[in-house]
Amino acid sequence: MFKLMKYKVLLCVFVCWTAVGFAQQPDSSGRKNTPQHDAPYTKPVNEQIGEGGNTFGFDMAPETTPKVVAAAVRAIKKMSKKGPFKPTWQSVKENYRVPDWYKGAKFGLCMHWGLYSVPAYHNEWYEKHMYSNSGIGAWHIQHFGPQDKFGYKDFIPIFTAKYFDANDWAALFKKSGARFFAPACQHHDGFALWDSKVTPTMQWIWDRTVI
Repeated sequence: MFKLMKYKVLLCVFVCWTAVGFAQQPDSSGRKNTPQHDAPYTKPVNEQIGEGGNTFGFDMAPETTPKVVAAAVRAIKKMSKKGPFKPTWQSVKENYRVPDWYKGAKFGLCMHWGLYSVPAYHNEWYEKHMYSNSGIGAWHIQHFGPQDKFGYKDFIPIFTAKYFDANDWAALFKKSGARFFAPACQHHDGFALWDSKVTPTMQWIWDRTVI
């Protein structure tokens, strides 16, 4: 089991590093992809906390440095009550139990569905790569216009979920043999699929119940 996990970790590291390396390759003009600090919300945040953004050829959010983490902690207004868990593996072992239904489920589906589904191009990291001068950025400009005129946030009013039908989805998942389904209700773009004061989709987009 440990060997299998080790190989999975190595494969993950290889794939992730390969993606980072690919982002550093020259484009058709011979230029390397360089950070484009023109994301509507990223640039002010970077400037506010004194971070220059990442150096991997795209810019979506500040690097996760101790300074960034400290700023995020200070922004928290309310904290949940302390539970039984302590930050130790022993505490997790003693206090967490895998639900019986999960043990018997065996096979399930995890799916991303959000604003990135509007362009339906690339993958759920569209918001990260659309602000680069790579192929994704060029594709975005071709179909939606310059990023400073049509940014990621401009997909919000278009994401109406007009043809969404929970029953159809459930029937398809059941037909696949899956015993459970886990949607990514909030991806790293911060857009929540439930009613939220931060992204109040229920008030100004969907005429549906909370997911």
